[in-house]
Amino acid sequence: MENKHVGILIIGVTIIFFFIVMSFNVALENIINETCTHGLTCPMYTTLKNQKIISYSLIEKRNK
Repeated sequence: MENKHVGILIIGVTIIFFFIVMSFNVALENIINETCTHGLTCPMYTTLKNQKIISYSLIEKRNK
């Protein structure tokens, strides 16, 4: 397999992972916005922030 094809394959897989993570984060944020009754002090917002940091850092490490 040529290097060009491998590079395109890696970029394609990375884009797919990025869209999966983005859709999960958006869905999680929508669920939190609809179910949390404490406003911005709700502990679920901290969990959402941590989850986003972890998921985006995993995508970044995957690319390297």
